Amino acid sequence: MSPGAILARTGCILEDMPGLFVDDQQVAYARQLAREITRPVLEFIKRHTTVSIERTVLRLLGLSGAGGRGVPLANLMVDRLQSAGLIDRGAAYWYGRALQMGAKSPLEAVERIVAAPVEKLARLSPEIEGNLREAVRAAQGSNRPAKRTAQRISNARSAS
Repeated sequence: MSPGAILARTGCILEDMPGLFVDDQQVAYARQLAREITRPVLEFIKRHTTVSIERTVLRLLGLSGAGGRGVPLANLMVDRLQSAGLIDRGAAYWYGRALQMGAKSPLEAVERIVAAPVEKLARLSPEIEGNLREAVRAAQGSNRPAKRTAQRISNARSAS
């Protein structure tokens, strides 16, 4: 905004206004406190997800369509993971797991996850998990924006 516009709007020019009378050490201390306050919140956010986010991830991976009662497949799968207490691992992980279990279509992948007992949904070894990442990437096909998004999600989860 130009000085003329500021003058017209506020009735003063910024150059005429005194600066803040705050010591640089106080500013540095306030910034340090802000970092200390926000760090645990950001760490908490990195470790948790929401139903909405996981549904979106599945849709970005190309999971579309609806189940028998017209409920979107992404909703069915995420709701099952949520009720089983497994949502924190991420829906893409479990979608890949269903592909590893032999699912040949998105509908079949969702059916396998929804029907599987919780005991069958235990975490996999790092080697099998790596294979699942490749299966999910292959299932994305030519959906390049989704592929880039899935890669960013995978990298972010690996880093945390």
